[in-house]
Amino acid sequence: MKRWMALALCLLCALCLSASAQSIPDQVQAPEHVTGTYTSPSGRTTVSLDAQVVVPQVAAMPLVEVFPRLFEAAEVRAFADLMIGEGAWEAWYYSELGMEAKQEQDTDPQPGYHLNQYPTVDDHAMYLQSKDKNEKGHATSKVSATYIIMHSNKDKVQYHSLDYSLNTCQNQGRDIGSLEAARTQADAVVGRMFPDMVFFATDPDHADLPDRCLGQNGQGDYGHRLYYVRKHAGVPVTHVYQQGASGIMDQYGYEIPYEKLFVDVGENGIFQIRYKNPLTVGDTLQTSTRLLPFSQVLEVFARLAPLKYASSESEKNNGIQIHQVVLGYMVLQMRDQPTRYQLVPVWDFMGSRTIGKERYDFFQYAHLTINAMDGTVIDRDLGY
Repeated sequence: MKRWMALALCLLCALCLSASAQSIPDQVQAPEHVTGTYTSPSGRTTVSLDAQVVVPQVAAMPLVEVFPRLFEAAEVRAFADLMIGEGAWEAWYYSELGMEAKQEQDTDPQPGYHLNQYPTVDDHAMYLQSKDKNEKGHATSKVSATYIIMHSNKDKVQYHSLDYSLNTCQNQGRDIGSLEAARTQADAVVGRMFPDMVFFATDPDHADLPDRCLGQNGQGDYGHRLYYVRKHAGVPVTHVYQQGASGIMDQYGYEIPYEKLFVDVGENGIFQIRYKNPLTVGDTLQTSTRLLPFSQVLEVFARLAPLKYASSESEKNNGIQIHQVVLGYMVLQMRDQPTRYQLVPVWDFMGSRTIGKERYDFFQYAHLTINAMDGTVIDRDLGY
């Protein structure tokens, strides 16, 4: 009897080890392409699915903790050395903001952040600009780093970003040649300054670019927009159009906006870089995860996607059209510890939106996001 019990226990352990050893593609069993049409109970909202399915070809998607971080002053100075030139920039600060703003030069050989304090916020900023000036006396290139601390929101750090601009973004378009040439320039900067970030995609829709450089109008005169993302264990953190919790001022919330890095390249080379909400990777919380089969995820999508968009059923032609489904990482709050964050596997359903005669097709807009481990739906606008 003991022998049979020992044998059964061994078989059970072998089955568990076999399941945990399954690769991600083996776990999800997703097709390369999926189609389907789903409607709301009234039949007035239609969800069309004709999509490529992207699954990372990796053995596992471990859960890892991540932390928001600030750009260190030394990092900002090194960025200015690279983009403007070592010894070619000078530091400035504003002694006040708003109508009383006064710009003064910072003569410190190692300039750092300057603080302006207000009743509800502490504003921290570094401004480094080229010594070279244009005919109007303005700096030809600039680097800035900023963040604020919200006293009304648990002293939460918000809106931290690192920016570079050339010639106030005056650029003549894509005469530099191919996308490959643009990427070579962008990769060189990102690889040197932000080695944790990798190229993800280029945005083909220049008219509706988020954070479009001021002074640029129309589609044909902009340049190449290249997005970079964090990659962990061979899996990218999926870039989406939504910003996450970047606009939320909820004093009870701990949500953080999404990490975003893009490089704009045009005729004169790189003319804008913006890196917002940087992260640092901490400890691995779980070396492997068990993901739901894609068929179960699709059932959740088919049931909930039509209901999500049914609020606009007073309009004719109400619906969404999904053209890509991506399995990747997303930064998510820990369920029982909302002040901590982790990279979690999720499915993003990307596509366009129609309401009446209008059609909206923003690059990488996730119309529904589903947790790949438990099938719960995540609100991309809120970030949880």
